[in-house]
Amino acid sequence: MIKIKNDSGTVQTYAGQEVPDQGEYNIPDGELPRWADDALALTQALSGLMLVWDANGAQVTGPQAIATILGNVPKNVVTALEKNDKDLKMATIRVATDPATGIAVVQIKSPGTPGVAGEGRYIMGAEAFFKSAHPEDRITKSEVVDVDDILGYGAGTVLKSYHDDEAPEENQGWFIGVDQYGPDGQNGSFVEVKPLGGYAFLPAGLWLRITAVKDPASKTSAFFANLLWGKYSP
Repeated sequence: MIKIKNDSGTVQTYAGQEVPDQGEYNIPDGELPRWADDALALTQALSGLMLVWDANGAQVTGPQAIATILGNVPKNVVTALEKNDKDLKMATIRVATDPATGIAVVQIKSPGTPGVAGEGRYIMGAEAFFKSAHPEDRITKSEVVDVDDILGYGAGTVLKSYHDDEAPEENQGWFIGVDQYGPDGQNGSFVEVKPLGGYAFLPAGLWLRITAVKDPASKTSAFFANLLWGKYSP
């Protein structure tokens, strides 16, 4: 049985169940479909405002907390991530590479009203590339950041990382492959990323930040990213 604890500082209602601040609740198996369909529960599980323990009693956080809830739903049940209730949206980001460091940082804010259930974006995937390319160009970081301190942990707090920050620094991120058919007749670069489980939910008001680094021999360029994400549309 999965256990949750409300650590938000105020009473919350998850999937129709009122839970006081610091209150705990053991989710019966029969209620899991409702919890998997509750955007507020998934949002607070991701941010840490709702703490989650798996069936073995181990605390899980971030994407693993969401996966624990979704992964225990009976397979014949349609979860929030599988419903036909999202409109496809496309977004794009561009930034010039710092010629001194070769670093490019792009970030985009998830639209919507923070704290409102269902507000935010379900990220389906992303692609990123430099205008000119080198085999050692790579993405070093992909993070969810509370730039505006909407959760109260401090402006600029990194809530989650999707690069493997437990690996040695030189092994974090992903190299950007070189394509001979790049723009302007030069070698182009391209990397495509898709989240595990179909979608990654980014609550409204939080930022997705991607950091990329060009090879030291070719620092002058521009970095681009395209996003495919869904807006909840009941």
